Amino acid sequence: MRVRGRHERGVQAMSSCHHEEMLIEMSRGCYLARATLPRTTGRGGCKGVAFCPGDATIGKAQMEHLLRAWPQVAAQRIKDQPLVVLTDYDGTLTPITRTPEQAILSSGTRSILQRLSRLPGVWLGVVSGRSLQEIRRLVRVTRMVYVGNHGLELAGHGVSFVHPQAQASRVILRRLAVRLKRALRGIPGARMEWKGLTISAHWRNVPRPAQRAFHHQIRRITAADAQEAAIRLTHGKRVVEIRPPVDWDKGQAVEWVLSRLFGSDDARRGVPIYLGDDQTDEEAFRAVNRRGGVSVRVGRPSRRTAATYRLSHPREVYGWLVELGEFLTVRRRGTHDRATGRA
Repeated sequence: MRVRGRHERGVQAMSSCHHEEMLIEMSRGCYLARATLPRTTGRGGCKGVAFCPGDATIGKAQMEHLLRAWPQVAAQRIKDQPLVVLTDYDGTLTPITRTPEQAILSSGTRSILQRLSRLPGVWLGVVSGRSLQEIRRLVRVTRMVYVGNHGLELAGHGVSFVHPQAQASRVILRRLAVRLKRALRGIPGARMEWKGLTISAHWRNVPRPAQRAFHHQIRRITAADAQEAAIRLTHGKRVVEIRPPVDWDKGQAVEWVLSRLFGSDDARRGVPIYLGDDQTDEEAFRAVNRRGGVSVRVGRPSRRTAATYRLSHPREVYGWLVELGEFLTVRRRGTHDRATGRA
């Protein structure tokens, strides 16, 4: 079955334009996304996929644009199987903003998420570095799994989890948060965010001359605890994450969610799809690839990634969610027609 949505028709309508320009029609209007859209072939015995799933890291030359590839992906990989769609928040559902408070989910994106969440055989989830409480407040879609603090806490769809070692490290991290807040006060643009189980130290708005001082303070405050392996430091997009010393990340959280939703029954495992924009999403891409799912990097295709598909911007994420809704509606209608004996 070939599923054609308005995005693909928009691409075909531009056949006279340069091949690197793709017109994607949104409900908000039209915009032009410049992106190289290479065609790739499966390798290593994998058929009908852009890249053989697994742990490999690939470059931008091997990534297909998801909106371009979606009709084939929907027809050959999704078909009539259960579907689990997991997505990051900042940089994926919303654009990256100067401050976390400015990253507000649009009413259009919330509406399509609500619509998808009500469809049978579909599970949705948001996997974020924000706290569980905050990400639930920001998204406000009832039938979803919410994963906060990079997987250390989650709730929804009848499952809940808080990593016990993260709970045990709360006192140490809370003490560090107090010290960091005091140490970063004199650095313009620096921001410390205490998230209950982890700390985020943001330097997106720190002027270049002050960035050395910012990183010096981070090292100074965290050095003793890091040396004793009492904390773990990771880096994202202009943010330093200070976490409990737990071998746990978004990838393991995704595996945990999928195992709770489907158990060990291979026939019910469904097809997982994960969308993210940051280095912290790479383990989630690998987890989804190992299950034969669809991994999607959002943003400029300028770095190596485990994702097999790409979207350029949260606007395209919204556009793909609309396409997904259309595909699932057609699929549901076809299932109903077969069940009632209609031709």
